[in-house]
Amino acid sequence: MKMTKIYIVGTVGSGKSTFAHHLSMKYSIPHFELDNVVYDGSRKRTEVERDQLFNEILIQKDWVIEDVGRSCFQAGLKQADKVIYLNISPRILKRRIVKRYLLQKCGLEKANYAPTLVMLNQMLEWCQKDIDKRELFIEQLKSHSNQFISLNEHELRDFTL
Repeated sequence: MKMTKIYIVGTVGSGKSTFAHHLSMKYSIPHFELDNVVYDGSRKRTEVERDQLFNEILIQKDWVIEDVGRSCFQAGLKQADKVIYLNISPRILKRRIVKRYLLQKCGLEKANYAPTLVMLNQMLEWCQKDIDKRELFIEQLKSHSNQFISLNEHELRDFTL
């Protein structure tokens, strides 16, 4: 397969990490969660540290990057061969966020943050903000790539490059 750079974007609970991991394994492409570029555990990296790590990812031959669409990572969108937006229904997003919280609270799923009710509420608020501005965000993503793909929860299962 030729050089492949895939940038996956979606709100919290959309399945970005799961989908990116799936593509990474299926096509033997390294996968990067940009939350881990922004944060080192619970410590937020400096802009210099963040940008250095991000640029180290971008110079690689192949990558699958997943993020919520932070503006500091626009260069990745511009370099991507494909930009994939996970366009998941609001009902499913909110159900996934609550399910993740419960699994993390019970210790059945790893958390990069303390699974508190405050954090659950914050994630639900972020999700709603993303839902409210979804159409505008999709138009912005389309402007970065002529290889823009929007996938709903049903289309994810059958997606191939």
